[in-house]
Amino acid sequence: MLKHFAAKGCPADGSLEYCLYGYYRSGQDRLPTAYDVDFLKRHFLTFTKTGKDDVKAGM
Repeated sequence: MLKHFAAKGCPADGSLEYCLYGYYRSGQDRLPTAYDVDFLKRHFLTFTKTGKDDVKAGM
């Protein structure tokens, strides 16, 4: 998904949308019904520095 977004860029008309699904054994009732990008980054996405740009490397 991130590779696709990097390749397409961020269109000004907002025509690029993604849906993110997950299955949880428990605790999903604690998640907010609406959240922003900062919440997503803070709680769901991780970043590891690999020393290379994965998007440009074609990974």
